[in-house]
Amino acid sequence: MFLTTKIWDAINDPILGLLSDRTQTAWGKFRPYLIWMSLPFAITGMLTFYTPNLPENGKLIYAYITYTLVFMAYTAINVPYGALMGVISPSSLERTSISTYRFVLAFAGGLFVQFFTNPLIRFFGGTKEVLTETGTVTIVADPQSGFFWTAVCYAITAVALFTITFFTTRERVEPEQKSNTKFLVDVKDLSRNRPWIVLLLVGLFEILAGWTRGSATGFYFTYYTKFEVNYLLDLGPLGKYMDVSDFGFFFGVGTICGIIGMFLTGPLVRLFGNKLLLILILLCDAICISLFLFIDKDQWWAMYGLRCFGSFISGPMPILVFAMYADTADYSEWVNHRRATGLVYATAAFSKKLGSALGSAIPAWLLGYSGFIAPINDIPQPQPEKAIEC
Repeated sequence: MFLTTKIWDAINDPILGLLSDRTQTAWGKFRPYLIWMSLPFAITGMLTFYTPNLPENGKLIYAYITYTLVFMAYTAINVPYGALMGVISPSSLERTSISTYRFVLAFAGGLFVQFFTNPLIRFFGGTKEVLTETGTVTIVADPQSGFFWTAVCYAITAVALFTITFFTTRERVEPEQKSNTKFLVDVKDLSRNRPWIVLLLVGLFEILAGWTRGSATGFYFTYYTKFEVNYLLDLGPLGKYMDVSDFGFFFGVGTICGIIGMFLTGPLVRLFGNKLLLILILLCDAICISLFLFIDKDQWWAMYGLRCFGSFISGPMPILVFAMYADTADYSEWVNHRRATGLVYATAAFSKKLGSALGSAIPAWLLGYSGFIAPINDIPQPQPEKAIEC
């Protein structure tokens, strides 16, 4: 389901990019979508986490429909949101600065989700203790309710933040000339934009590698390293709902190091330039990932060290990639005398979603091939040796 719906969602991106480029309002081309689509995005997001009282096949159909709708709504708001960065300022350095703010706060939001989603699910769904063969395990009493009300909280927050973004931004970069070209003309212009093609491939494989690694990390800690230590945080009344595992701590520490690395983007860009800096970051990140092949399952210090260093080094990567997409839109306008900022950022979103779809599916395919046994009632099961090696 994840793979098929994300591929369909990725197809929508270029369509939305072409439409947003042709949108003409007093508010601009891209800003109106932040208002128009925030509520549909929030509502479909909540429905995705609602569990109707249907037979198993009915629930599966409901899941396909709601998952498809929420990502269509996401596309309709995220593509114009990304393209907005390309028209706020004509300066490449200012775009890098804008991109820095965007991704620092995006990763901070991701850090919040990593640490607080499970506590919120436990808070809204309640907890209960279950006696198993290995001891007493605390699980969520009503996970359906917990997930739904957590999604409601996030949806309300998203609407508020999109509304703030709408009222606090302006579109300042106008095309050289008003263009009424056909869709295929814009696509043809893009196909001859070599910097865009290179950047698209870089973004695709970077996202593919990141999602493959991220999707496999939970299995790596649960079934390979089998660390037993949990990091309990003292949060007062919320403390009983907070339990950060090694998996969550591993991701959280990496995210924090990545955010720190993002703050160095501006000085590093002035020192190396966007292109050379991106190449150096990709090389260092590839080396850090490859070194995990030589780490034993009890060498936690090496795992965390590589995670921290790799995240710190690669922190500027998303900032650079999305700032450089705006530069490729400038290049296309310089060569073709036509500007298609929305289409450029739509294809960027396309590569991101396609990479995430494949990155999520590849570990699942490999585990399925190896005979992986799924958890029962959220309790990990003993695995065959082939699955452990995988």
